[in-house]
Amino acid sequence: MARPSETGSQAAPEAPEGHRPSGFDPARMEIITLRDVIRATPERFIKQYAYLGDGVCQWSGRSYSAVVEELRGLDLETATAADLNRIIGNYSWARLDCEQCDREVERLLRIGEAPDYEARWQDICLPCLEAATKILRDSDGSPNGGDEGSVHDSAAIAPTHPQTPRQGAGE
Repeated sequence: MARPSETGSQAAPEAPEGHRPSGFDPARMEIITLRDVIRATPERFIKQYAYLGDGVCQWSGRSYSAVVEELRGLDLETATAADLNRIIGNYSWARLDCEQCDREVERLLRIGEAPDYEARWQDICLPCLEAATKILRDSDGSPNGGDEGSVHDSAAIAPTHPQTPRQGAGE
């Protein structure tokens, strides 16, 4: 997603050093798709494991150079997550998970700072965003959302997904 400075729209005012900018800042929201993740995976993998040289990748049992060669040979516009997972030998590289419901999704909204060591962000799917919007709209401003009790206990607002829950390690 283009940042305000790239689209010609006005960026949020600069905050004092060490403070967050006040107000709504659309530059802190970005739609992420599974295709975005697939496109970025080969270079992320190559950079992270370059230290292996021609050593063996523990997940695939193949040499790093063989994995890199196969990753570089992919058409990233048609490759699937399954293609990347097969090559790398680990399904965690090419997936997109909602941090609220733990389901794999095709797209989500990243809210917050760009992922980095000390950054804060949340990746949230549309059904969870819709559920959160319902909570906010139905809230009377009290800490627990009025007469509904704690929002954390409410099954009535649980999002519904066509996706499947994410798999645990080793599945």
